[in-house]
Amino acid sequence: MSETTNLKLPFLEAAQAQKHVTLNEALGMLDALVQLAVKSRDLTAPPDAPTDGDRYIVAADATGAWAGKDLNLASWTDGAWSFFAPVAGWLVWVEDENALLVWNGSAWVSAASGTASLTEAELAAGIPKLGIGTAADDANLLAAKLNAVLFTALEAASGGTGDIQFKVNKETAADTASLLFQTGYSGRAEMGLTGDDDFHVKVSNDGLAWTEAIRIEAASGRARLALLRPVIAATADYTLLPGDSGSLVSISKATATTLTLPADAPAGFAVTVKQSGAGQVTFAPASGATLESYAGHTRTAGQKAVARLAVFENSTGTAAVWTLDGQTAA
Repeated sequence: MSETTNLKLPFLEAAQAQKHVTLNEALGMLDALVQLAVKSRDLTAPPDAPTDGDRYIVAADATGAWAGKDLNLASWTDGAWSFFAPVAGWLVWVEDENALLVWNGSAWVSAASGTASLTEAELAAGIPKLGIGTAADDANLLAAKLNAVLFTALEAASGGTGDIQFKVNKETAADTASLLFQTGYSGRAEMGLTGDDDFHVKVSNDGLAWTEAIRIEAASGRARLALLRPVIAATADYTLLPGDSGSLVSISKATATTLTLPADAPAGFAVTVKQSGAGQVTFAPASGATLESYAGHTRTAGQKAVARLAVFENSTGTAAVWTLDGQTAA
């Protein structure tokens, strides 16, 4: 064996003449490789006037005196370039990037993350994707998985203005610039410029059907609250659901129909009911709920009759007190 395993330092041979030559060669290699720091890793050709001891990582597609030495370590010593092929695990400090890299067996990567470290030129051109705690993809070029985010203004004392703005820009008025809130990656609320330059606030309970709650007109600044109320068309017995508050319930059936009033409806819950069909509608409070009305009425008066139902109190959350009025009958 004529050299060491890892750094390939030459051994002194028995009865070797001029042993100092071999020893000095090994010391030179140690000087080049131990506590390794390089000037840069971006050059594809040697610098014009290197200083003795300067070291570089040869960039890909190298030319001139560095040709064929891609990704090797190049050291300028005694007026000549020496090259060293890295071994997995070698660490190197890149001075012009303030970055610590490690050779993973095929590439120089960040010693901290184990992934390829971008050059200054690549950073200046823009990071194509960035993931923090999760992987970015083509649909979400910037992705973060964390519990809190803080944006704070750069203070005047630090060279800033003390102000901060969060800007979301779209290309044309017909495009969308918005903030979307999701549950299980399904949309539930959205606000912003959605399809025009008016400011919209809308909500959804399934990510498919959306109801606009507020719209502020760009031209006038006038705010419009949602006045259109959803219509529920029932053709059979029906039990009011938590999301039905504020709705118009149209019951169309040729025979008698029952509308069940749940006991867990909160105070403030209200609906308007129309008997659209010939079948009379009976309002039946569920177990725990009660119904109050003028003269003990519990049904619609007849076809085309309209009645209103509201919960004025529910002290326990399971004992809704319903009030009925309108075109009703006993």
